[in-house]
Amino acid sequence: MCVQAYIQFSNIIKKHGIMKNQFIFYFDTENTFRPERLKELLINHKLEYSELLKSILVSKIMSNSALFMSLQELEDLLEKNYINVLIIDTLNNHYNSELANKNISLIKTKGKFLKILDKINKLTKKYNLITVTTAQVITNRVRDTTLRVLPVGNHLLNQYFSEYVYLDYKEQDRRYVHLINSMSFPEKRILYKITPSGIQDYKI
Repeated sequence: MCVQAYIQFSNIIKKHGIMKNQFIFYFDTENTFRPERLKELLINHKLEYSELLKSILVSKIMSNSALFMSLQELEDLLEKNYINVLIIDTLNNHYNSELANKNISLIKTKGKFLKILDKINKLTKKYNLITVTTAQVITNRVRDTTLRVLPVGNHLLNQYFSEYVYLDYKEQDRRYVHLINSMSFPEKRILYKITPSGIQDYKI
């Protein structure tokens, strides 16, 4: 997502004279952001690795309280840019951890998570944010459904997010990406593959 955002929007931002600013905001709740992986993904693109890194601001998020505070601080940065991309990996990581913590009440855990979702929703609308998040999942207990897993906290998430994209849906050794819950596009499944250059269309 970082690479694709840079490919799609860096030229537009240069025209507005604000290329020196970061416009991709990466909130890392799992401490898995790897700059070297971005370098691998640039192999097939004529782009400068150093320029890509300059466009990304990475925030390490250690708790839901820290996530909410970071979202509040983010607003000052959003006002300076023409285009903003927010990536959160993963959105429900600390929510899932707090659900298992017997020292934190369920009401408090849900309340804190709802505040985060509401803040993301308001920022997205106010600043025309492109917001993409990943989510931890659990097994779907509903039988006879193509959706074998659901995001943790799905009953809260689906009040705020307009699209779900399921990756790694496997059927007879083939990988499918499944789009659901979209307000703009019909539900759809297509084949894809994972390569050293990233996620690509599956070609027979």
